[in-house]
Amino acid sequence: MLAVLALFGVSAIRSSLVNLRIAGNSQLQLEASAAAQRAIDARISSLATFTGTPAQTSGSFDATGAGQNYSVTVSAPKCVYVKAAPGFSYLVADQAPKDTTWRISAVAQANDGSGVQVTLNEGIKVRLPTNATCN
Repeated sequence: MLAVLALFGVSAIRSSLVNLRIAGNSQLQLEASAAAQRAIDARISSLATFTGTPAQTSGSFDATGAGQNYSVTVSAPKCVYVKAAPGFSYLVADQAPKDTTWRISAVAQANDGSGVQVTLNEGIKVRLPTNATCN
């Protein structure tokens, strides 16, 4: 009887350790996603991102403020579509601003050696001046 109870105890401990690892990995994945989102938000907050020559950027981001940094690489934004903004009369259609659609992605990796890596893709619509073109 004692051996059976010992086996139940060992099984419970192993099960709880596996569940703890699963929860830890889920937390790291969510933090990496948050770090990638922060990097994309920082990148798209500047109009120069869409009007200049886009380039890939890299940086380190702390998603939660707890000191766990993630290395994040943000790809150069790619213009997918451009069209004249609606709502302008035919007489000034040539001077209407352009509605552009962009695709941007970020890859976040944990710096703690856990191997966590998350890729986040996002689309964004930006209204740009009349002379805007897709790169």
